[in-house]
Amino acid sequence: MKPIKTVRLFSNEKPKSIALEKKIRRLLPKYNLEEDPLHYDLGIAIGGDGAFLRMLKKASFERQALYVGINTGTLGFAQEVLPKNVEQFLERISKGDYYQEDITLLSIEVKTPYSVSHFEAYNELTVRDINLRTTRLDLEIEGEILETFVGDGLLISSSNGSTAYNLSLGGSILYPSIHALEITPMAPLNSKSYRNILHSLVIPMELPVILYPKKEKQDLLLSIDGENYRYQEVSSIRIEVSPQVLGLVRLEKNRFVRRIREKFLQD
Repeated sequence: MKPIKTVRLFSNEKPKSIALEKKIRRLLPKYNLEEDPLHYDLGIAIGGDGAFLRMLKKASFERQALYVGINTGTLGFAQEVLPKNVEQFLERISKGDYYQEDITLLSIEVKTPYSVSHFEAYNELTVRDINLRTTRLDLEIEGEILETFVGDGLLISSSNGSTAYNLSLGGSILYPSIHALEITPMAPLNSKSYRNILHSLVIPMELPVILYPKKEKQDLLLSIDGENYRYQEVSSIRIEVSPQVLGLVRLEKNRFVRRIREKFLQD
């Protein structure tokens, strides 16, 4: 791969992360690396998964750069590097000794009679009633209404987001190389009056998902990668896989199975 020349550091405010950030800054010249907050080849998040998400948002998901995380948090599923391996990591990226993993993001469009809003998401979108009451949404795929969802809400995740909130809701884990959308119901109602799909549904990347709130339930609370947005009189929400990939730095190939085992199955 192409050697990295410039980096931008994104750190959370925890003492351990701040100390590591200072250490990395001191080490950069040793490996012919330069810190450049404007024109950088690699964004480095120091912290946990939250720090990684904040980095991507601050960077506006800029596709010209690559991204990586150094884990000073707890789970750190999105983080690639351990603090004890920082010097080895800096040496490898300076020599181009790394792999690039291309992942997809969610592209989200929210329409109301007054506005059209666009977002990108690394992990997921959740759609709920603005007052956290019963949510009612028509779910359209391939131009057809699959169901009128009735329940707490719907979660739509990217493949890389399948191991986040989606997993806690009982959704399936997807390999990041499977570029798809996953729709997971949140406490769906299932009775004589209501029929809902009770398990997650995986949609190929070329098919957008469109949600139409029922007329009496058009005021919605949207959570996009943990940030909340309140909308009134929502006409529709369109979710699809963004055609532009985002590049992540990996130090090993095919590490996904090991990461699942280490983060979720081992003590």
